[in-house]
Amino acid sequence: VDLIVAPTRLIKEGKLQEAFDVCQKELQKAPVSLSLLLRAALAAGMLKHPDAQKYSQKVAKIMTAIMSSGTGYSQDKAIKVIFISDEYAIFRDGMRFVLSQQDFIDSRYDRMTLETGNKGESIILWFDTYLVQQKRKGD
Repeated sequence: VDLIVAPTRLIKEGKLQEAFDVCQKELQKAPVSLSLLLRAALAAGMLKHPDAQKYSQKVAKIMTAIMSSGTGYSQDKAIKVIFISDEYAIFRDGMRFVLSQQDFIDSRYDRMTLETGNKGESIILWFDTYLVQQKRKGD
């Protein structure tokens, strides 16, 4: 989540070029961060930057890769993520769901109860954070 704090703040403040520059710098360290790519694509698009389409295409490719890792409808079919912030990018930015409850299960899985926006309807999505934990051990 730390990766996206500064770009998110800068975008909200209307400092688009600065946000885009921060995203590019952070993407050198984390080139497959969906959350960073989303912010880079947003800033680039708003700036009418020549690389805007390139970033949008990267977002689509990373989202496809993440979503092909599992359905998320059960623990054994959990969606695999490399960055915790990508869980939020998927359900909040991608699906427009609102988190109502989150549980960490078996020191590996995030089980999130999400409000869909349809009157009283919610779903549960599972995320596998094993790769996040392995990455942290290597840092």
